[in-house]
Amino acid sequence: MTAKCPCSGCGTNLEFDIENEGESIVCPVCAHSTRLYRDNPAITRIPPLNRESGRVRTSGEWFKWGFVVVAFVITGAVASYYHDLDETASFLVKASLSLGLYFFPAFVGRNKRNAKAILVLNLFLGWTLIGWVIALVWACVKDPGEK
Repeated sequence: MTAKCPCSGCGTNLEFDIENEGESIVCPVCAHSTRLYRDNPAITRIPPLNRESGRVRTSGEWFKWGFVVVAFVITGAVASYYHDLDETASFLVKASLSLGLYFFPAFVGRNKRNAKAILVLNLFLGWTLIGWVIALVWACVKDPGEK
């Protein structure tokens, strides 16, 4: 007899023999270690899915949209200081490009295992050229076990 349980990493339903309940396996989709148990639909929480791809939202996706919202709120608040439309538009373009360039290493490393550490390094030491370069190199280096 078989049962199904969701992967604790990606939410994919894993089918297994009931005799193997309690054992840990590696998910074939996300390679996350998951302990097998009989699924109880009343208490199981499935992570939110990305509607386009049908996969679980990653921290990189949340970071991307959070960055966009924060960037526009900050630039809009500062730009409201200017009353001339040309100056405001010019400022918004320059500020958006500057923020995008400044956080480029964090954007490149958004799907890495250490994405939050790359963001923190970029945030606090990115203003120095060496900190920005280190964050960019770290974001471009492959994670261990990644092909």
